[in-house]
Amino acid sequence: MAKRRKGMDDEVDDIGYDMDQAKKSEKKVTNNEIRFLDRTLQKTTLNNSQKEMVELYKNSKILFVFGPAGTAKTFTSCYCALNTLSNDNIIDKIILIKPAIEASRSLGALPGDEKEKTDPYMQSYYDNIGKIVGPTKLKTMLEQNGTIKVENLQFMRGRTFDNAIILLDEAQNCNYREIMLAITRLGKNSKMIIFGDTSQYDIREKDRSLKEFFNLFKDIKNIGLFEFHNRDIVRSEILIEITEVYEKWRKEHNLED
Repeated sequence: MAKRRKGMDDEVDDIGYDMDQAKKSEKKVTNNEIRFLDRTLQKTTLNNSQKEMVELYKNSKILFVFGPAGTAKTFTSCYCALNTLSNDNIIDKIILIKPAIEASRSLGALPGDEKEKTDPYMQSYYDNIGKIVGPTKLKTMLEQNGTIKVENLQFMRGRTFDNAIILLDEAQNCNYREIMLAITRLGKNSKMIIFGDTSQYDIREKDRSLKEFFNLFKDIKNIGLFEFHNRDIVRSEILIEITEVYEKWRKEHNLED
């Protein structure tokens, strides 16, 4: 099957919002910002696979997204979050989470305060949101009105995020405890997208858990799965062939997930 979908045919009544909570919530996004986001999102072009993911996201409380590098997992997830922020009367913030795991060799302790230490890991979020809304609006949403919040997975115990869209990128580099920690921050009226590339791990094999975690909860209503494939790669065209050769090599050397 080209794309496996979970949740499209499920009833979605319990995705509805808590109206008592909604009355207490004050939307942080101004009307001018909503109009700006509407215009910007309408100009954003999505391919067919990305559109399918957006539709599945609408019918899921928690959406898992798997796919190889270059298939726009982060971009499409950011689009979903911005679109919800613009069009939903209750959602008032986007929460960005990412494990602080370096690819291959460690660079050691990074200098600066918490933000300065965290920013390098969050750059893919900033790049993709910036593609949609532009760098000026991104800075405003991050630094002035707080509609986009960066949260450190290591300091998340005890937190609850109400009226939020929560994004967890590079989830293949989270172990069971970290994915569970992130998911259990889900508060009233909130939704979540968990996405990663299960062919590129930077953690020990015994800690790899993204696919297994989805399989554990796949039968719960309103938990969805969307899968991108090599043909969905939107970076350099040569990456399609490179990825296919790499996947074949992994299988030949028993380097499966």
